[in-house]
Amino acid sequence: MQKNQNSQLPLEQLREIRIDKLKKLRELGIDPYPSKSTIKRISCKKSRERKIGENVEIAGRITGLRDFGKLCFLDITDESGSIQISVKSENLKKSDVEVYKLFDIGDFIEASGKLFKTKSGEVTVEVFEIKLLSKSVRPFPSKHFGIQDEEERYRQRYVDLAMNSELKDLFRKKALFWNTIREFLRNEGFLEVETPVLENATGGADATPFVTHHQALDIDVYLRISMGELWQKRLMVAGFEKTFEIGRQFRNEGLSREHLQDYTQMEFYWAYANYEDSMALVEKMYKEVAKKTFGTLKFKIGEHNVNFDKKWERLDYVDTVKKGTGIDITKSTEDDLKKKLKELTVKFSESDKKGRLIDLLWKTVRKEISGPAFLVGHPVEVSPLAKRIPGREGYTERYQIILAGSEMGNGYSELNDPIDQAERFEKQQKMRDEGDDEAQMHDEDFVRALEYGMPPVTGFGVSERLFSFLADKSVRECVLFPLLKPEGFVKQNTKISHGSLENDDKYSISSAVKSDFPGILYAYTIVKDVDIAKSNPELEALKKKVTTDFEDMKLEDIDSISPISSYRELFTATGTDLHSKRPSPDALLRRIVQGKGLYNVNTAVDAYNLAVLETSVGLGGFDFDKIAEPVTLRYSQAGEKMRLLGDDKVTTLRDKQIVYSDANQPITVDMNYRDIDETKITLKTKNIILFADGAPGISENEVVEALEKGMDYIKNFCGGKSSEIVVIR
Repeated sequence: MQKNQNSQLPLEQLREIRIDKLKKLRELGIDPYPSKSTIKRISCKKSRERKIGENVEIAGRITGLRDFGKLCFLDITDESGSIQISVKSENLKKSDVEVYKLFDIGDFIEASGKLFKTKSGEVTVEVFEIKLLSKSVRPFPSKHFGIQDEEERYRQRYVDLAMNSELKDLFRKKALFWNTIREFLRNEGFLEVETPVLENATGGADATPFVTHHQALDIDVYLRISMGELWQKRLMVAGFEKTFEIGRQFRNEGLSREHLQDYTQMEFYWAYANYEDSMALVEKMYKEVAKKTFGTLKFKIGEHNVNFDKKWERLDYVDTVKKGTGIDITKSTEDDLKKKLKELTVKFSESDKKGRLIDLLWKTVRKEISGPAFLVGHPVEVSPLAKRIPGREGYTERYQIILAGSEMGNGYSELNDPIDQAERFEKQQKMRDEGDDEAQMHDEDFVRALEYGMPPVTGFGVSERLFSFLADKSVRECVLFPLLKPEGFVKQNTKISHGSLENDDKYSISSAVKSDFPGILYAYTIVKDVDIAKSNPELEALKKKVTTDFEDMKLEDIDSISPISSYRELFTATGTDLHSKRPSPDALLRRIVQGKGLYNVNTAVDAYNLAVLETSVGLGGFDFDKIAEPVTLRYSQAGEKMRLLGDDKVTTLRDKQIVYSDANQPITVDMNYRDIDETKITLKTKNIILFADGAPGISENEVVEALEKGMDYIKNFCGGKSSEIVVIR
């Protein structure tokens, strides 16, 4: 059986030991992978509840093993829980003794025996028959540490789930969440329907769709971006009065703590009702879902305390913005709005129209609202496709549910005027033709359906973000198998080597740093013949798009980002005060969350900073022609001096700060947090060397992907040709 001393062996050696056991089992005539369990199994939980002295038959995975020679205690775990079993050689057939001696933690077994209590009071099964059901040849990580790397945790989610009962419970709750919504709507008379996932034209939202090719029809089609909104409205035309759908939808946009590109959504449509009726129904539904799923109506979500049982406020959009900012958006010009946004240090583009500026202003107010609340009275500028409120020109019959500073559901009185709908589609199509990928497509068949007549209809949609908020988790954590790049993925034509480009030790890590931080690494590449400008309109548009993906993030959310946690641990270990200096991804994200936007330096620095923001991996660029090789990642020595960017005075370094140093001096301190003036990238720089910082807990794959993204952004906006990527360990 697996001995304690074996746990310190390398993974591959442990695996070889287990494979050798597999061979021995087969030599004994034992099938290590039988097709079924042969006992009348009861769960571990129910076994623990049986009377002492009763016989039980159980099956599950070995999750603990304590071998005392002739006596061995095993912990057996199934989906219901765990139970201890006691195995004595004298109680087993000789052939079974030979088999169980080859068991390891991770194996699936079945066992039959009698319940008793140990001296410590532990309910235990004294085993008389035991059988192997599946041999594990790859050892699990230790229970204490688990899988530390976040990407590996998502990639090997089966291990994460096997070792974490609370995570299993999270997904049981998620299933209950959706089943409760389904049951609630059915009880309210709604019919569950299925609408197409593949569409000739997308509709129901402003979003960039995924495109695929239908081989049989030889046409390109789109994956839906809404939960069948236009299809369900067609059903209203057809005479159905209450429909809903729960399913997956897809938006080819950015990833963040709160947003994924494929996710589960529910939408319902209700004839002969308007948004007022919808609000009453949705409040009732949210309360029932919260109570049945989580057993409470009170939640702690980030820094917000949310009580579903209190009266749900109605917040007027215009009044709420005025109260929070002092701005009356009904009387303000675009210049007034831009001036206020600058005062609030909120990033915007000079080309932004009034609707976008109003929305940015609202988002500064929204973060302080705990809710639950209904936001109503949306100006037409921020809801251009919604139905207008009769008698209130310029306002729409729309509501949003506000929870913990975020929008958590969206409802409307739906537009049913075919002439108006056709005109709006035409405007959206024109925007799309001019390059707006998120503008809606003209759906002529839907207009034709409306021409037959659609009754008054209200619609509402909510995604799985609601569940993640109530669970106080990131939405990615609440997905069983979130999409990741393939293991070891690098883009085609990207070359990677280990060691310096010329293999002559021009780039290295000092032995002291490697000794203190096993696994530390960095990567670099050189981009030559660049043409750097002060700014670029396309880059500014991309910065705006990328930062928008993080606009709902809160400061405390940054703590859960794995690479940032790894950098912080490195900083702390080297004595760096995180209150005065933060890892560069940490510092950039904090700027975005605080509404300060990305730095505006030049097209090269701004480009790779985007990659830092998107990957949470630190990148640092330097004027390659100003670097005096060799370059080493090393500890500073007390008394070394640097003139940091933006500082008039020379900084004196203390002992054991981590620095990149060329042949002359340190060129950056604390992993690309502060650079020196001599090697900075300017408009005159022609050749750039770009570094990506690794740290214990950050995989080589993450470092290479970040460097590749930063390199691509530089080439996109500054031109140039890149060398291969080099990894230094």
